[in-house]
Amino acid sequence: MKAIISKALLCVILTSSTISLANEGFDKDVQEYAKIHDVGINEAKKALTIELHRDGIIDLIENQYKGRLAGIYIENKPTYKIVVRLTGDGVNQTTRLPIKNQTNISVPVELIYGAKATRDVAREQLKKAKKLAQQYLTNVQMVGFNEKTGQINVEVKGKNTDETQAKINQLLEAWKNPNVDLNIVFVNYSIVPMAMAYGGVPVADK
Repeated sequence: MKAIISKALLCVILTSSTISLANEGFDKDVQEYAKIHDVGINEAKKALTIELHRDGIIDLIENQYKGRLAGIYIENKPTYKIVVRLTGDGVNQTTRLPIKNQTNISVPVELIYGAKATRDVAREQLKKAKKLAQQYLTNVQMVGFNEKTGQINVEVKGKNTDETQAKINQLLEAWKNPNVDLNIVFVNYSIVPMAMAYGGVPVADK
């Protein structure tokens, strides 16, 4: 009996220690989030609680607006919210989605209508954009879709010059897609290994 009680007590101690460490880690994350985004502790706690459930929330949004979804992104200031870009007409509005097992927290979701192309349609243009960009520009690092702007970003290592700008103008003229714009971004580092993590097309054949 004593052995059984000892084992049970040990389990309680270990469980309590785990919870304590988890809470301590969460508190540190809260402080770091508040510092990075310049928000209060309560807002940081709420935001990180939402983050723990974000995948399920995003899945719900994607299913609900399938066929019209142009982009999803997060805004952290002044309060945490999920912004959803949609094609077609509608009245821009902010709604709230409940979080499972969280009675005091719901997620603000801002709906913005009027996008010219869905996310899927834009992503289908990535390889075409990559091929065309490489015809006009050197040191192309990645071509990826920006869910916030609805543009395809062409990331180029280097700095803009008069000669490069002339090439960019030629590229934009050759693109000829009224629904998905190209945006040239100059970077000073190589991001090829990171490309796939952000849904882009890495340039590995240069």
